[in-house]
Amino acid sequence: MGQEPEIAVETKERLIEAACEVFGERGYRRATVRDICRKAGCNAAAVNYHFGDKDALYALVLERTAEWADEDRPILLDGEAELSAAARLRVAVQSYMERLFATGRGAWHDKLMSNEMMDPTEALDKAIETLIRPKFNALMSIISELLGEKATDLEIRLYSINVVGLCMNFQRCRPAIEQLIPGLDYGYAGIDMLAELITRYSLAAMKDFRNS
Repeated sequence: MGQEPEIAVETKERLIEAACEVFGERGYRRATVRDICRKAGCNAAAVNYHFGDKDALYALVLERTAEWADEDRPILLDGEAELSAAARLRVAVQSYMERLFATGRGAWHDKLMSNEMMDPTEALDKAIETLIRPKFNALMSIISELLGEKATDLEIRLYSINVVGLCMNFQRCRPAIEQLIPGLDYGYAGIDMLAELITRYSLAAMKDFRNS
């Protein structure tokens, strides 16, 4: 089978870009194929022609935006071999916070996944298995080392989720936080400060667990 004509490739890319924005702003259920085609400047049948249906396009958008996000702001969970678990956690939190407050096309992925958390679709299961679980497992490896041998699998998972939640809180609740903490910096220096706070808070909780 030969390559697609250049015009077809360009049309598909326009549709994907438009879908990122429409799905991100309206969520899967409120977004319509007509809206996406209109924004992309395409015929109303273009989505079905190039992708099959709305579900297939949405699944592709989740995958593509995840790739963009990893390219723009990778979440660093592997770490350097010589770094302590505490240092690796600090790097992981910093990189995740930078991802949460990133701009550009990679930022669409976080918005799409936020919508998925509030209003799940059939795409969530695949997204968890292919996009979320590998990173979560890597985080769990760090947390397991910090908690020590007596930690159960459930405790490791709960402490890992807590770290993720602390990071997400500052992004999800930003409108309220900006009123409660006027002038809070969301630039690089501010994100660095928040990452340090989250890491120290988490490490203190895990130290308390080890000593209990």
